[in-house]
Amino acid sequence: MIKDARLMAERFLRFLDGAILTICAEVIFIVK
Repeated sequence: MIKDARLMAERFLRFLDGAILTICAEVIFIVK
């Protein structure tokens, strides 16, 4: 159960990281 929660957290963090990168890329594109 703990391992499963850790897997979900890792997946969520990876998704959050991807979302942040996407937002940063959009902001840079708009600024340029």
